[in-house]
Amino acid sequence: MTEKVEWEVVDDPSAKQQQHQQQYQQQFGRRTPGDAMRMMLGRGWKWKIAGTAIVSLVTLAFFATLTGALVLLFAAGTLLAAGVRKFKQWLTGERRETSLRV
Repeated sequence: MTEKVEWEVVDDPSAKQQQHQQQYQQQFGRRTPGDAMRMMLGRGWKWKIAGTAIVSLVTLAFFATLTGALVLLFAAGTLLAAGVRKFKQWLTGERRETSLRV
């Protein structure tokens, strides 16, 4: 018993891709760098990128402000604690020298 082999002619995939690219270029012209962004993000892609940049900058400014406020709060707490300690020493009459002079 012999095996019967069936053959099928298949087009080269790279040739199909080249043909598709040529059809695309004829229909829409040459591709520009913005075409990829337009395909990924849709209409108004420039505004979407600008909006994302603005939101990022606002978020960065918010966290910088929050960090600055916390630093000021900790500095004020440290100075208040040192002042309370000095006031307590002055009330009790202790004359022990410390490295902090107010």
